[in-house]
Amino acid sequence: MKKRNAEPEYDFEITYTTGSEFSLKNTFITDYQILRCTQGEAIISVNSQIRKFATDSNFLLSEGALFKIVEHSDDFKFTIICFSILFLNEILPIIDNKVVESFRYSAPDICNEEQSNLMNLTIDQLILINKDKDYAYRHRIIQNLAVNYLYQVYEVTHRHVDSVVATSSNYVGNIINQFFLLCTEHHTQTRNATDYANMLNISTRYLYKIVNEAVADTPKKMINYYVSGTAKKMLLTTTMSNQQIADLLNFSDQSNFSQFFKRNVGVSPTEFRNIYK
Repeated sequence: MKKRNAEPEYDFEITYTTGSEFSLKNTFITDYQILRCTQGEAIISVNSQIRKFATDSNFLLSEGALFKIVEHSDDFKFTIICFSILFLNEILPIIDNKVVESFRYSAPDICNEEQSNLMNLTIDQLILINKDKDYAYRHRIIQNLAVNYLYQVYEVTHRHVDSVVATSSNYVGNIINQFFLLCTEHHTQTRNATDYANMLNISTRYLYKIVNEAVADTPKKMINYYVSGTAKKMLLTTTMSNQQIADLLNFSDQSNFSQFFKRNVGVSPTEFRNIYK
């Protein structure tokens, strides 16, 4: 993904891509992104769930998702609308919690043609109004369109939620989904994979086995993705010191946090903040 400033002067950024940077590689999503396939098709993985992503389909990738393109046609192209952190901080508080909770179920192959067309119209409006910098009340209109799209996501996902949870016979898939949810809820308290295995009532060895089979990575790395993502957000959106962030993320001290961050992100927390903020 392209590097972005911490407090950008844009509501969202648009990228047109063939997806080569996502091919056969797990990418941890730290924000909210709308993905729309404009040509060809692909098989994608979102939190280990395999989905078909075909021309004119779209879906929402939410914060904390693990995304990978498994395979794709030669002509595959798609558009990414990546919302800025400040913009999300404005719109998410006004959206019902049950709507936000449905985002993780968004997928490109659960919409019928009419639903996809309606959502694509909203995406087209977002892109067109974003281009016109002199448009009166541009920011407010974009806000309303983004909220409209998010409620459309809810409309096409909420009917599937109960049935998916209630009828799924995929025991391993359910455990993987629960593991991702636990990572979202508890990564600021513990980075120990054994703690998550205990919460799931399975052995640590079994957790490592099924996570590796599902996403070709370890539970420890998955947990670290969540911790790194939260640390990045704190560094870019707050004035908290490295020590304060270390405390909130349950590190023993600032030095331990800095070593963790540099190992997982590639630069120190201070360097990261100076580069992107």
